[in-house]
Amino acid sequence: MAQLLIKERIEILRKVEIFRDFTEYVLKSIADVMEEIEVRKMDNIITKGEEGKCMYILFSGKAKIHDDEVKIADVDPVNIIGEMALLTSEPRNATITATETCKLLVLNQNAFELISEDNIEFYKAIVKILIKKLQKQNMELIEFSRNARKILATF
Repeated sequence: MAQLLIKERIEILRKVEIFRDFTEYVLKSIADVMEEIEVRKMDNIITKGEEGKCMYILFSGKAKIHDDEVKIADVDPVNIIGEMALLTSEPRNATITATETCKLLVLNQNAFELISEDNIEFYKAIVKILIKKLQKQNMELIEFSRNARKILATF
């Protein structure tokens, strides 16, 4: 796989919501420490239960998030996956499988910690993503609970 130039990595980062407002200097410092990988169709990017030590930015291809056979979500290009691991190092709570050949940028935990020390805005941006995901999950649980109550009330 041909490696992207730093300016190409920066352009990918600019397309990701949390990086849009960062300066060129900050984007370059992030792009400099990211690795590139390619994952073939049907291979796992993340496997449930493995220790999380990095996050990914999917910049080409598509993937699905699932728990065994239960599909949770689809992942399209310029989305971040696995970011909770940067803060918690907890085991992964779902599997992410490539549904097409995928190209990803990888930010490992050590690089994240170094960047976060120099740029608190980057750290805050990751925390905001996690909060938004938790809020969305809470709303989905509330809706699920309401629907379950309605169904149970019919019995």
